[in-house]
Amino acid sequence: MVDELPERYAGPLDFPMKTVAHACRHVLLRLAGGAEWDDVTAPESWQAIVADSGHKPLMAIVSAAAPKLRPKVTG
Repeated sequence: MVDELPERYAGPLDFPMKTVAHACRHVLLRLAGGAEWDDVTAPESWQAIVADSGHKPLMAIVSAAAPKLRPKVTG
């Protein structure tokens, strides 16, 4: 998921449960359909699944909102 972050990402490295659940669901559906475990869980497969999940646009929104969500430091 880190590899699929937008360029110059400025938000937290906490990933939305929506992205995690979507990727896991995709893997489980492929396995249920008869795909091989080693093929579905290979790093390249995970990267493709995350890339196709809408993760990058979602995290671009998170990145854009991140500066506004940070608490202001007063001193």
